[in-house]
Amino acid sequence: MFRENGYEETMVNDIADSAHVARQTLYNYFPSKGSLLVGIAEEEMVSLEKMFTETVDTDASATERIRLLLESYILDAVSYLVLTRRIVFLINSFEEEPGKTQARIRSMLICLVVQAKSEGSIRADIEIDTAVDSLLGVYYSVLYETPLTEPNDEEACRKRVGRMLDIVFDGLR
Repeated sequence: MFRENGYEETMVNDIADSAHVARQTLYNYFPSKGSLLVGIAEEEMVSLEKMFTETVDTDASATERIRLLLESYILDAVSYLVLTRRIVFLINSFEEEPGKTQARIRSMLICLVVQAKSEGSIRADIEIDTAVDSLLGVYYSVLYETPLTEPNDEEACRKRVGRMLDIVFDGLR
């Protein structure tokens, strides 16, 4: 409903009706409309964590896994720019532990950066947090620099992310 109607136009009563639950039941699980939106982000994070663990035993390098993880994270975000921007705001503004959800993607990237450093694809002298911040910068750049009027062309976005990651990895090498 958020995707179809937008955040402001989606009413909690409509969500409850669509889910075939009483409004109060919905509020037992989600105390606000914003918390419903954060719940969507939680589901996406679960998918990313599953993908992350499934690639652990592959032959893919750490940098290939970073690319896959960030590309998935970004492509999901640009499909729904307005909602994703609101989710990021809500997560960082209203979570009991601000940034907890974002810390999960950070944690995955930290593991991959450590692995990339051991593989020699990221210089040993670069601090892990600096590398992770640089990689997350690609996500935030695409999220906040993509015009809302721009059509969400997945292949063009994939290429843009690839070019940006190439630049970041060149600097980290």
